[in-house]
Amino acid sequence: VRVLRQDNSFANLVIYGRVVFDSRGAACKIIGSSMDVTELVQAENDLKNQYQLLEKIIDMVPVRIFWKDHQGVYLGVNNLFLQDAQLTSKADIIGKTDFDLVWGGADAEQYRVDDFAVMQAGVPKLQFEEIQTNQEGDNTIWLSSKVPMQDEHGKTVGLLGIYDDITERRNIESALKQQKDILFYQANYDGLT
Repeated sequence: VRVLRQDNSFANLVIYGRVVFDSRGAACKIIGSSMDVTELVQAENDLKNQYQLLEKIIDMVPVRIFWKDHQGVYLGVNNLFLQDAQLTSKADIIGKTDFDLVWGGADAEQYRVDDFAVMQAGVPKLQFEEIQTNQEGDNTIWLSSKVPMQDEHGKTVGLLGIYDDITERRNIESALKQQKDILFYQANYDGLT
């Protein structure tokens, strides 16, 4: 319960009670105790607020973020990741693996093998490219990083990953290279030279 103190501040109390019955079975008194849990409630509220702030920050980062347990089961993701997974709620992905998601048929085994290699080695795998093929056969190029998550004893307990879609960047680089090759050829091998 929440009670008002004499100094006009509020206290949170947990009250325990038990009815005592006389020999005829009639209630004759209540025995109980109370405990002030104001600091505990405040700490819980502070922790909840910090969690909500962290969740907002993770959702505002302009890359996809995910984290999994040591068996490759999703524990959390940000909103951009949800869009890629074609899901609307984070609750829909908790407890699932890559095999349960839209890319399950084509790329899930590759992701599983790579995730377990990072977790077993205990060494981050940073800034590498992955190609994902969608159901229509189109490729997306991801710039990815995966880091093993460790507990306070240094034991690997999961994986934190981020990735960003660099398909357009790679397509532009390819087009620029083709233009450069064409210009080089024209400058050195066309009919006028």
